[in-house]
Amino acid sequence: MSKEFDHSGLIDINRLLAALGIDEQHLWLRLNDLEFGDADVHRLSVLNARLDDFHHQFSSQHHDLPSAASNPGHPSLAPELLARLWRAHCVCSSSSNSERYDKEYVRNRIAIGTAQQHLGLTSEANMAAYRHYLAQLMPLLWEISNRDFTEFETLLSAILKVILFDIGIMSAAYSSIEKLEMADDAGILAKYADSDRSNYQFFFSELNENLLERTVLENTLHLAIAGNQLLLHYQPLVDLQTGKLVSLEALVRWAHPELGLIAPDRFIPIAEESGLIGAIGEWVLRSACQDMRSWLDEGLGDFRVAVNVSPRQFRDAQLADKVEDLLAEMRLEPHMLSLEITEKVLMQDSASSENILRQLKMLEVDLILDDFGTGYSSLSYLKRFPFDRVKIDRSFISDIEANQDGAAIAKTIISMAHSLGIKVVAEGVENVAQCNFLRRNRCDEMQGFLISHPLPKAEISVFLRDGFSLPEHAFGDVKPSSRILMLVDDEPNILAALKRLLRRDGYQILTANSGAEGLKLLEDKAVDVIVSDQRMPGMMGVDFLRAAKEKYPDTVRIVLSGYTELKSVTDAINEGAIYKFLTKPWEDNQLRGHIAEAFRRKEVEDENRRLNIEVQTVNQELAAANRQLGMVLKQKQQKIARNEISLDIVREVLEYLPLPIIGLDDQAVVVFVNAASTAVFSRMGLRPGCDLANVLPSLTEAIQDTREDFASVIEIDGTWFRVTCRSMGVQSQSRGRLVTLTPCEDIA
Repeated sequence: MSKEFDHSGLIDINRLLAALGIDEQHLWLRLNDLEFGDADVHRLSVLNARLDDFHHQFSSQHHDLPSAASNPGHPSLAPELLARLWRAHCVCSSSSNSERYDKEYVRNRIAIGTAQQHLGLTSEANMAAYRHYLAQLMPLLWEISNRDFTEFETLLSAILKVILFDIGIMSAAYSSIEKLEMADDAGILAKYADSDRSNYQFFFSELNENLLERTVLENTLHLAIAGNQLLLHYQPLVDLQTGKLVSLEALVRWAHPELGLIAPDRFIPIAEESGLIGAIGEWVLRSACQDMRSWLDEGLGDFRVAVNVSPRQFRDAQLADKVEDLLAEMRLEPHMLSLEITEKVLMQDSASSENILRQLKMLEVDLILDDFGTGYSSLSYLKRFPFDRVKIDRSFISDIEANQDGAAIAKTIISMAHSLGIKVVAEGVENVAQCNFLRRNRCDEMQGFLISHPLPKAEISVFLRDGFSLPEHAFGDVKPSSRILMLVDDEPNILAALKRLLRRDGYQILTANSGAEGLKLLEDKAVDVIVSDQRMPGMMGVDFLRAAKEKYPDTVRIVLSGYTELKSVTDAINEGAIYKFLTKPWEDNQLRGHIAEAFRRKEVEDENRRLNIEVQTVNQELAAANRQLGMVLKQKQQKIARNEISLDIVREVLEYLPLPIIGLDDQAVVVFVNAASTAVFSRMGLRPGCDLANVLPSLTEAIQDTREDFASVIEIDGTWFRVTCRSMGVQSQSRGRLVTLTPCEDIA
């Protein structure tokens, strides 16, 4: 049986369903799932009030639709569009309260969809027609509305409700499909539930609003730049060791006059598709530099400003020149500007990308590889491209304190980048635990909601004037002046006794009644030593200390228990989860001594870590210096190679000039003789390396007597020549003279 089917025809539906073995009862069950609520009926009635007038306008202007001549694969769509509009109009026009819509029409639409499914046609095939209809309707609606945007939006809203109404009915036929996406160039996106009763309602209320919003954005985005509707928000980046602000990332927002503040993820994809991203990117770059200039003028500018570079903007061959001109215009030092490029951009044309990045690096701007780890980056990419920083994508940070895979990836990226002298930035940091993990693993900088949401310039300026730095509570792993001891036991009497005993030793003591409560405390406090009971409800002491070791390996962990349970305790000690096992009841002085020893051990380990960090920091700085020297050396080598090529070109040009040309060093020794000179003077012994005075003494005398830019006339072997001589070294480091001999035709 053919898989082609007339989407609009309703002929012989029953015969077709019977031939396909489709149960009639199934159709009515699906139809009952589509009963409209009062809100749906109200929307359709509002549409109906407008549809009569629209239908008249549409009928009178349908000749403007592209004809078969301009669309060879599609006959004129006007008649079918009119028919569909009118059927939908009739569906919406039902005046009976008991019969809110034409159930027979809806039933047939479901039947068509079910038949398509049985015939093997995909849902997407059915949606293709609607995509095409909408593409044809857009220019027509613009003309009908007399190019008035408000009128255009109203008409578009009406027609979309008609089209989506029909699609919503069709979706009921595809009950086996969990999710269907249909997208045309304008970005129509529909999501269907499997067999949920709210199938149509969700589709109608959510998709239609999203589609209408996207269409509005598409048609007004070009006004955003000219209408001064774009603005910048800035998100701070801080140094993870000092907590000081080191950079601001500029993030564009769209202050739409009707839709309010629009985030970039809603309009940047549209800008990329429409080709407006280049203009937006240049606006962002210029505006960020202007803001930086104003902060500098206020004495607030000891940081970088980071700007995201779009793929289209990055492929601009003039990007480096534009950046250089803008920095000069704004009187900014190049290192104050960071340019963020995503790794996916580099994949498109790696050779061209390398050239553009080299040009930017020669300006000494700061280069950041954004979203690292989400694409196809490798160590070779970091080695090949001259990035100063890499940004770990937020997807690896979101649950880094609990997800071992994400933590391992983050550690690897940090280690790999540092080995190449590249700094690491973590984005999307939202809590203290993430911050502590990154600090422990020597990540250099971070940004995220833990520091601040993106803020407008005025609010960021307040941060800068107040000398913004990360609050101390955000650095939960920073060692305080006092030693911190955590006691974990489910018996309040035990906790009280331990606290009385150990308070005299000057510890800051925290208590928890369970392992879960202890882990919660560890998120906010930089605990040095943990003393935990073994048998506790919910989580055994050994399990709690294993979890503490996994998340907070710098702690020293002790079990204090009245139950030996040698196997589990021995395993934990062998794993390094436990430092010591002590028994209850305890002897006071002995317990105090063990805990004091644990603190001494912790302090030695802290000092070793501090020294290790210093060594690693020095190694990282050396790696960065070596990398910088390597890039400088490579640039020098490339320059030498270019100079050599240029020299070869010059030599070849001189070689084939028809006039005799002789090059002399500052001792009048011949260093160059072109082909014309060889042809005339070779039998006299003129060659590179000879003393000109020994071979052509008359020429030597003429050169000595001839001033710059003047010529003298001499005879050599019966031929008269006009001799000009020019000293070299005015525009180079060359020394010597270039002698040109021109035959004198006018001297017999």
